[in-house]
Amino acid sequence: MAYITWMTNDSALKDDLCTCLPSLDTYMRAGYIGVVLNPPTSHLQEEYVLQSLGDRSQDVRDEAYKVLSEMTLSPEQNQKVEELLRFKYSEMRINAINLLMKQPKEQLSGSIRRLLTDKVAERRLAGLDMMKTIHNVEFLQDTYQELIPTVKEIQKPNAKEKVLIESLIGDGTKENTAQHYTKDNGFGLYDPALEVNLPEITQDKGFNVKKAFEFICFGRAKLVFKKLSKYIEIYKNEEFKNGYGEARLVGNSVLINWSNYGGLSGLGFPELWKAFYEEEIGSYDKLLMMSFMLASTGAPKDDDDYDEEDEEDIKADQKSSNTFEPLVNRMYAGITYRGLQKELRKMPYYEQMSDIIEALSYEYKDEAVYQRLAVNMLLQLLPLLNTKNIFRQYTNKHAWLRDKLEYGEKEIVYPIHNNKFVNFWLEMPQKPMSDDLFIRYFTVRYQLYKLTNYMEHTPELEETDSYLHATDFARAWMLGIIPTEEVYREMMGRISSPAQIKAITTVLNDNVRFNKEKERYADIKNVDFSLFRSLAQKIVDRILEIELKRGDSETQVTSLAEELSYIYGADTFIHILQAFGKDTFIRDSYNWGSTKRGVLSSLLHACHPLPTDTSENLKKLAKQAEISDERLVEAAMFAPQWIELTEKAIGWKGLTSAAYYFHAHTNETCDDKKKAIIARYTPIDVEDLREGAFDIDWFRDAFKTIGKRRFEVVYNAAKYISCSNSHTRARKFADATNGAVKAADVKKEIVAKRNKDLLMSYGLIPLGRKPDKELLDRYQYLQKFLKESKEFGAQRQESEKKAVNIALQNLARNSGYGDVTRLTWSMETELIKELLPYLSPKEIDGVEVYVQINEEGKSEIKQIKDGKELNSMPAKLKKHPYIEELKAVHKKLKDQYTRSRVMLEQAMEDCTRFEESELRKLMQNPVIWPLLRHLVFICNGQTGFYTDGLLVTVNAVCLPLKPKDELRIAHPTDLYTSGDWHAYQKFLFDKAIRQPFKQVFRELYVPTPEEVEATQSRRYAGNQIQPQKTVAVLKGRRWVADYEDGLQKIYYKENIIATIYAMADWFSPADIEAPTLEYVCFHNRKDYKLMKISEIPPVIFSEVMRDVDLAVSIAHAGSVDPETSHSTIEMRSVLVELTMPLFHFKNVTIKGSFAHIEGKLGKYNIHLGSGVIHQEGGAQIAVLPVHSQNRGRLFLPFVDEDPKTAEILTKIIFFAEDDKIKDPSILNQIK
Repeated sequence: MAYITWMTNDSALKDDLCTCLPSLDTYMRAGYIGVVLNPPTSHLQEEYVLQSLGDRSQDVRDEAYKVLSEMTLSPEQNQKVEELLRFKYSEMRINAINLLMKQPKEQLSGSIRRLLTDKVAERRLAGLDMMKTIHNVEFLQDTYQELIPTVKEIQKPNAKEKVLIESLIGDGTKENTAQHYTKDNGFGLYDPALEVNLPEITQDKGFNVKKAFEFICFGRAKLVFKKLSKYIEIYKNEEFKNGYGEARLVGNSVLINWSNYGGLSGLGFPELWKAFYEEEIGSYDKLLMMSFMLASTGAPKDDDDYDEEDEEDIKADQKSSNTFEPLVNRMYAGITYRGLQKELRKMPYYEQMSDIIEALSYEYKDEAVYQRLAVNMLLQLLPLLNTKNIFRQYTNKHAWLRDKLEYGEKEIVYPIHNNKFVNFWLEMPQKPMSDDLFIRYFTVRYQLYKLTNYMEHTPELEETDSYLHATDFARAWMLGIIPTEEVYREMMGRISSPAQIKAITTVLNDNVRFNKEKERYADIKNVDFSLFRSLAQKIVDRILEIELKRGDSETQVTSLAEELSYIYGADTFIHILQAFGKDTFIRDSYNWGSTKRGVLSSLLHACHPLPTDTSENLKKLAKQAEISDERLVEAAMFAPQWIELTEKAIGWKGLTSAAYYFHAHTNETCDDKKKAIIARYTPIDVEDLREGAFDIDWFRDAFKTIGKRRFEVVYNAAKYISCSNSHTRARKFADATNGAVKAADVKKEIVAKRNKDLLMSYGLIPLGRKPDKELLDRYQYLQKFLKESKEFGAQRQESEKKAVNIALQNLARNSGYGDVTRLTWSMETELIKELLPYLSPKEIDGVEVYVQINEEGKSEIKQIKDGKELNSMPAKLKKHPYIEELKAVHKKLKDQYTRSRVMLEQAMEDCTRFEESELRKLMQNPVIWPLLRHLVFICNGQTGFYTDGLLVTVNAVCLPLKPKDELRIAHPTDLYTSGDWHAYQKFLFDKAIRQPFKQVFRELYVPTPEEVEATQSRRYAGNQIQPQKTVAVLKGRRWVADYEDGLQKIYYKENIIATIYAMADWFSPADIEAPTLEYVCFHNRKDYKLMKISEIPPVIFSEVMRDVDLAVSIAHAGSVDPETSHSTIEMRSVLVELTMPLFHFKNVTIKGSFAHIEGKLGKYNIHLGSGVIHQEGGAQIAVLPVHSQNRGRLFLPFVDEDPKTAEILTKIIFFAEDDKIKDPSILNQIK
């Protein structure tokens, strides 16, 4: 109906639809208002839009405001807008005030008067906000003066009103009259009309452009580039490892990582390039010229970078750019080397040369040499410029219009700074400069900045970087070359001011300046800014003075206040809280924005105590401002840097511990400072706490110290420590530990909602009057919950399994067991004790019934009559209550067997340790002991079977064990290392012993020589798999599918994430495409950095590769199993060497991990692992394989059927006969 109404544009239909809109969702209502009711065509429609301005949905409110802002509202409608100001929605209040401010003078005066005299504080605040706005409007000064008495008549103003009233009329004393600071009066700090003229500087004596560039002009630079290209040619086949541990050839790339910021250390074979510099370049002057040539040559045009419809815009951009050409030619005194640019780009190994010169420039940069030449070149340009020719402008017909959220025409304007021949000389300093050089550096850049009118332009510039940092202005001021007022204007009154104020408040925070961002501010590391601090503080104070007295509307410094990185002082802290009044803080920084609450939240978060701040002073300031202890606690929870000072100020002993209890048990990231404080209270790792682990001793101590009433305050303030509801977990844990909830109620809610946070808290509830029974009941329920999770998908299974593990940890701590292993085996043993009576025969109606556990630990129900075993239970007994109990016991024992078998295998994989005394107790368990007695254990390097306090080796040597000796179930890696693996295999085979799971006969996987120092294993690369089948096979092995990172298996104790990557969608069937595996890699769980395979424990590596092998074998896309035992590189090397004679190819050779091909059109190398093709001296050649055949894998019928091997062999044959290639997309890539 909405679509029909829009298409017909029938006003009556629109009216009818308005009555139905309240029943629609917010998205539909917002769309209807923005499209169908824009503009409204009847009174009913106008009323609906007006009503929607106060809707609960921000999307609806925003659309309503867009419509209303295009209308002329009647006096009656404006009064309805006034009514909406009872709400607290920040952006709605701003929109409503903006609408009211559009009224004629008399009506505006009436609106403000009504609002100022209203009984509702929120409306009075809006009236005060409007008073602040009209104070700065010249033609409304008489209205302002008429309304001042009404402001004075406001009775019993609240805290927020007091702030605004004082900003309008002062506090009533002569010493503190209201000051009104705006950009027009320089915010009371500078004269906006002040003209700043720096001392004139000239080029260095004897400077000559042609002489400066003679290294280029006379062809010597070109000669060095040719030598460098030949130098690379010599070493083109040298292999090095990139940042991922993969083999790379110099002829393909010299970068260790995708981009290089570390000088020569970022390149393969740095000693080669250092030697070349010393032999062929020798000075930074020459290196600078080579760097300039590369920078001014630019990147080759990529035809794929734009669509045909954009060609017109690109041509317009280029035409506009050419307007700078005459200026640039005069700047370079007509020197000609443009022909060299194309020649340089066509040289072999152009990309490698660029990377090498960039790295050498970083390594050998002489800041003084660069900046002196830069100053001279910019001084060559300055006299040619004026306020008009410094810009270029064109019309882009397909630009993205952010305000309209659509594409359309836009005027694009760039300053000359954007030109590559100018921009090269505007590089920011990386190393310290002398004062004399800095003065020249600053002066010439400032003159350029001034010519652009300080980047102020209509239409706005696309780039506004002045290439002068905030610290440059600070240093220039300290050297006396610019006045104080110029600093104020740069920091507060220009388009770049928000960025500058953020930068300067960041830099002046020493921890940031000299720790996290050393490289960024390396040029000023020896500069003492202590003189500048007081001036910077005055700027910050003025911004805060204006912003903290704002109403709902933005001030002229709101954009600056948003960017304050660090502000200081208890007085600032209290003033922010005063400005907040009773409003809540906005937790999520994403939602801060420019609203009053948003900016105040940002400021509160950025506010830090000064070293001189004392608890006494904070207490005094809070009392004067009538800030309650509870409000201080809320603020400290939001900005934890104030917690310790707040504790002392309000005298709440234990506040810090209680506050950080909530911070630690919330699923939020922690900085190093917070981690250090948390470490004072608990030995549990912060990452484990984030996952849900709980320190019950910490909680009890914190609760006892702070007391119940005050803990409740902290409990309620915990909402401010996270941007979501993750703080509720800490609350649930607190409620559980305090016994504020009943175990039965929590269990009921878990059953109903399967809430994982509740599940983790379940074990923390104090045990009741029968603690042993209740402990066993909770343990059994947690195991039942885990079993039920198998009904769900792999991701949910994994998350619920993790929650159960944490719940067991919490239960273990609560019950005094200390760790889960001891709790588990104790509970399993208790479970057997509880069931022992059912293992003895009991006669019912002449039939003896009982549960029997066989020698393998499996249970079954037995029924015997007259000494003979019956095949089934007699029908008359099946419904007997005891038989029902017997069935339940049998099920419990069956579950215990299954559970124990899985736990033992997992214990082997996790290298879980058992004390001898624990194993001795488990001997009494008729279900678990049969599983344990046939497993091989390892203790102190010795392997053997455990029995009654002894470790019996495969050679029948009995080694006595002490009760505290620790054993673990041996993994094949242990047996392989000890040399006894084959002996145990033979022993089990000869004795016909069946192990509960594969242990001695388990597959073992060790890293190949190629993998040891690599970060990826590609031994299974190229195998086609079925995604859904792969997920199904591996979900029982603790693998989960991740949308971005493939299949993952997480080892929490070792902090390792194993990942199987394939170009597959793991969440939907691949009926058409059977994707191929790419690689297996490992990340550090804490920082997600790639780990070398040599850093991975052998057991983890073996198990991960075993899982991959399992997936490849079972979930392979066809009926033929791949030959997974072949070492990829070696196998393919042999296959290539054996295959090439069949085709009579003599132009293919194998060296290391690469096949080198000498074709007729070019020379190529192909990596035998990845299949990546490079043209020697050129770029990578993209050839897309097609792996989706209707057979198991792509194969060459004469050699092999492994799809990746087949792909690589095909590529080698393909390029060995490159003269037969017909595909234009490939031929275009061969240069």
